[in-house]
Amino acid sequence: MALIFGRFIRTFVAFSSAVFVYDGAQQSGNTTVISSAQQVLDAAASQFRKDAASNASYLTYIGILFVLSQHAY
Repeated sequence: MALIFGRFIRTFVAFSSAVFVYDGAQQSGNTTVISSAQQVLDAAASQFRKDAASNASYLTYIGILFVLSQHAY
């Protein structure tokens, strides 16, 4: 579970970094930089959703296995 939690943290940090870059681009006012940052943010958001769903699935499977193992005894 610690490894999966670490993956969750890494996913949040990667997405937060993309948001930080996008916010900086917005403040610059440069449309080219904003457009580039928007593409990076969109890709990061897509990856975030994919990784979060995967990690949540792993935690669910671990929980189910834990419950089943408790009923076996």
